[in-house]
Parts: sequence; C-alpha cells; structure tokens
Amino acid sequence: MITTWHDVQRFTVRSATEDLDARGEVRPLLLAFTGDEPCALAYLRWFPKGAYHDPMIEVLSLASALGADRLAFAAGGRLTSLADPIPPVTAEGDLRQRALVVEYVDGHHGPPRRHSMIHPFAETGGAVVWEDPVGLPDAQGWIPRAMEVMVGHRDEMTARATDEDTIDQVFRCVALGHAVSLGPRVRARLARAVRPAPR
Repeated sequence: MITTWHDVQRFTVRSATEDLDARGEVRPLLLAFTGDEPCALAYLRWFPKGAYHDPMIEVLSLASALGADRLAFAAGGRLTSLADPIPPVTAEGDLRQRALVVEYVDGHHGPPRRHSMIHPFAETGGAVVWEDPVGLPDAQGWIPRAMEVMVGHRDEMTARATDEDTIDQVFRCVALGHAVSLGPRVRARLARAVRPAPR
C-alpha cells in the first residue's frame, strides 16, 4: 500500500512496470487520500475499451464516502502528435508512443486543482524503459473533471455517508471486480463499525 501523497509518482510508475512485465498492459488505478494519508487504492475492474464511466463512478463513490480530498488516477495510453494528420495506426499495429498517464486532483488546500503527468515508455529487450515525464497543468477530459467534482463536493458527500454505507460500498466494489485496499486508519475505523451477528 502506498504510504503518502508525495509518493504517487514513484508508486504509479512502479505499479505500471510490474503490470507491463506481468501482462503487457497497465491496469487502471485510482488512489485516494485525505491530506497525505492514503484512504483507498483500487485497481479498476475490467471494462470494454472506452467504457470507463461506470467503473470510475463506482470507485469514486467509495473515495467520496471516505472524504478523500486528493485523488490520482493512472492508466496506460497512446500519445498522438498534433503534427501527424493521421495517427500511425494500422491493422498491423499501433506505432503511437506508449505512456502512463497520471491525472491528479488536489483539493487539500483550497479549491481542487487538476494536472496531468505523462510518462512515456518503451519496451526494449523485454524491459520497460521510462523516458522523462511531461507535466500538463489544468488536465482536461471526463475523468479529471469527474475527480474534481467528487473532491469539490466531498464534505456534503461524507456528511451523508455512514460507516455502514462505506462498508457496503467497499463490498460492492469488490463484488463488481475492483481490487480494493484500504489505508490503515480507514481499516481500523470500519472494523469498529462492524458488529458481530447475533447468535
């Protein structure tokens, strides 16, 4: 489990490297924090290409119940140059640059702010070789905007969510196929909320 918000870049690159070594592709990953402290990590369930809305809403609902004010989402992608009128994609293969894209939303100090980090990579001789990352301020797209909305409304969402609601959402995410890990403080809090069934 990741230990601090400031370790997101190292953690996501390491996780992506392990994924590429094991399965040749990067599993989409959401990391949720309250301040510097992790509250949840979720590798998203399988979904058809482009159909990311439902799985993202499922894990963002969990992050909102936990009161996360910092989010990071990492996924593999392909980079297209604006200088290329036609992307170099054919039936034989996709020649676009591969990359890990990490979207950040930080609402810990004031209104949420979005930015992206793009980590290009190549697989050479069976090893993943990372190039220098490129940062982009004010990340665009449905995913960073959905993350921003969640962080911006976290207080009202948290006020409505009981620990029992949060436990239900954890089990729902797991049942749907997400791989969820909770931070130590969250695990301890939810464990206190669980009552043994009557005999």
